[in-house]
Amino acid sequence: MIDIVMDRNIKISINTFSSLIQRCSRERDLIAGKRVHEQLLENNYKANVLLANMLIDMYGKCGSVEDAQRVFDGMSRHNIYSWSTLISAYASKGMVLEAVQVFKDMQKAGSQPDKMVYVVLLQACGTEKNLKQGKWLHHQICRNGLASDLVVGNALIDMYAKCGHLELALDVFHRLPEYNAESWDALIGGYVSEGLEEHAFGLYYKMREQSIEPNEGIFVSILEACAMIMDIYRGRQFHSHIVNSDYESSLPVSNSLLYMYMKNGHLASALIVFNKMYEHDINTWNSLIDGHMHQALHEDALFLYQQLQETGTTSPDEETIKSVIMACTSMRALGTGRNLHNEVMKYGYDLNVNIGNALIDLYSSCGCTYDAKVVFSFLPDCNPTIWNEMIRGYAQDGLAKKALSDV
Repeated sequence: MIDIVMDRNIKISINTFSSLIQRCSRERDLIAGKRVHEQLLENNYKANVLLANMLIDMYGKCGSVEDAQRVFDGMSRHNIYSWSTLISAYASKGMVLEAVQVFKDMQKAGSQPDKMVYVVLLQACGTEKNLKQGKWLHHQICRNGLASDLVVGNALIDMYAKCGHLELALDVFHRLPEYNAESWDALIGGYVSEGLEEHAFGLYYKMREQSIEPNEGIFVSILEACAMIMDIYRGRQFHSHIVNSDYESSLPVSNSLLYMYMKNGHLASALIVFNKMYEHDINTWNSLIDGHMHQALHEDALFLYQQLQETGTTSPDEETIKSVIMACTSMRALGTGRNLHNEVMKYGYDLNVNIGNALIDLYSSCGCTYDAKVVFSFLPDCNPTIWNEMIRGYAQDGLAKKALSDV
């Protein structure tokens, strides 16, 4: 479809351009998006506000805020959607100051932001832990009479919680005229992030007393709390709540259950959860592999890695590869380790410092000082841990003096 617009003899309609831009947005296809933009200009649609707004949105979703800004600057007039879309583009990139500046420019131009603009900005402040801008936005929200709005209030709670200011999050929470699951989710997640698991449990039970059903985020947070303090009793209790909810088939919730059981050393329960899951992502496999590693079941960890590859549905990430290399080191499985080294190259992790450190440890532990040195020489940044691994490897081979000249 996109190739059709490259034919300069065809006059493309606004509806067709609209569909093409939306497709590029969905697929995050910046190159195709630029081609469509080019053709749009050649078809003299530059002045069309609807298409320009869609281009800003497309560039924002593709991560090219510079292009989004250029489209915005080239517009002869802006509506509320033009401003809010540009703000979202900056916010999604974590560029809080730039997003807030556009917000200020918007107000100067006489356009009043709707509540979703505040929500987008607060989410960015929370993600970037920018408390200063978050407080400024809170002041603007109060001035504009939106402090009691549930959606905005939830975003404020979440922002303060992510910035580590639970007392401010709690203050916003208590001032709300009503609560929903998202209100409790933001608060509970904040307490778990700050390591205040018992407080999080208390909030969960209080929420249930008010007959509010937990959402996906609450279950994920509360299971993380059980994992952190290794509370298997509460973990099983929450598992039963999940079974009686709509979230038993949720991938994030299932992953959290799996992680909780693995963290508590209950491999059998974790495997039951794993086998009941409809789908697995890399987080699922990492929890399972890491859990077996912590139980010193290195052979099983390698078998799981083999299973992951056989599924062909997802590729291993840095954490996966590092774990299985460590399993090889513990077993002194040099042959398997060399095969993994080849896969490191295949997946593009050969310059990764953490994986490089694991490979050096593997080769040093197996007495392959030369191989360790080769890995060492290709790493772009060698931290003290890597230097220590190299020196230890030389010392194990009785080459302590050589270490001083080679390393």
